[in-house]
Amino acid sequence: VETGHLVAEAVSAEKIAAEAVTAEKIAALAVTTDKLDANSITAGKIAAGSVDATALAADAITGKTITGGEVNGAVVTGGQLRTAASGQRITLNEGNQNKFILYNAAGVAIGEISYRGLGLQGTSGAQIWLNPEATYPYLRFTNAALTNGAVINVVENTPGSANLGMNSGTFTGSGYTNMKWRAFLGEDFWAAERIRDNQQSIIIGGRILMDATSAIFGYVDTTTTGTDATTRYSPGVITHRARASIQPTAGGAESSLYVQSGPGQTGNLLSLYNTAAAGYRMQVDLAGNASIAGTLSAGNIATGTVTITPSAAHTPTSSLVNFQVTGSNVRAFVSAQTTVPGVRTPVGASGVTGVGASSITNNSMLVWVNRENTTATVVHWMVIGS
Repeated sequence: VETGHLVAEAVSAEKIAAEAVTAEKIAALAVTTDKLDANSITAGKIAAGSVDATALAADAITGKTITGGEVNGAVVTGGQLRTAASGQRITLNEGNQNKFILYNAAGVAIGEISYRGLGLQGTSGAQIWLNPEATYPYLRFTNAALTNGAVINVVENTPGSANLGMNSGTFTGSGYTNMKWRAFLGEDFWAAERIRDNQQSIIIGGRILMDATSAIFGYVDTTTTGTDATTRYSPGVITHRARASIQPTAGGAESSLYVQSGPGQTGNLLSLYNTAAAGYRMQVDLAGNASIAGTLSAGNIATGTVTITPSAAHTPTSSLVNFQVTGSNVRAFVSAQTTVPGVRTPVGASGVTGVGASSITNNSMLVWVNRENTTATVVHWMVIGS
């Protein structure tokens, strides 16, 4: 039968016996896609196992979109995998960058797993980064503007060591725009200090340093010589260029400053030493004996001199002296400055026959002098309150 003797559509599918047309009766390329109706070949018309890898030419399926179904037991090399084309989705190897990216509903990348580490971004834009690309991983917390952030990191100062650092974000202070606070747990020491971010030899501010044998608290300024003020406990107390201000709790019954001797102690309770003078200025021993190298001034002691000119020979004459002392009982001591004490002979000599004090209060007294003539007499006085 020649094809030229067949009327179009004279041979329909129902006039062909089942399996009458076999693969060997169809010339190569006799059936092309333009000869097939759309959707004419469905999964139900393909026998199981009839199409395998050997039946498909190399690159037989290229640049095509496969919709629905499953891909099982396959190896996919190259390209990009994604859960959606836009919006909320997960992508793998996007842009051939070998990374996992998580997008929110607005299409903003909020998470990443890559060679750089693990990154997460919140709805505000703030980020957390866990970066393993160092001797030890570090964790960074960054603001939404990506202009500042805090870091937790581990530093290997010596081979095998793991020193933990906690660093605040930077701020302006002490004449610099990049100061920060750092807490550092090192090889058997711990420090909290205020440093410059890119020049960590600059330390300005309060500082705590603790190790196995001591604890140091105080103020440090490495930019200005002589400004450090610290207290060191190890196990005694050493205060270096510091001033102590003791302010007890209002209404408290305890002493503002309390010093107690230790068992078997033989040294002083208090010693004040002047390095320039190479000597002790004040000492208080265990028995309470005090030694003061300088001048003692006390609120209950007042001293001075007064000059009194007798109104007549052999006539006691007084002068009012003013001062201010504390104490419930005030006692006075007076002494004349003279080379002729006592009565002289013959009569009419210039001896000082006596001095005294009366009307003694916390702020004044009368000083008296009596002598054999009217010569002005200097009298030294002292009052003590108790």
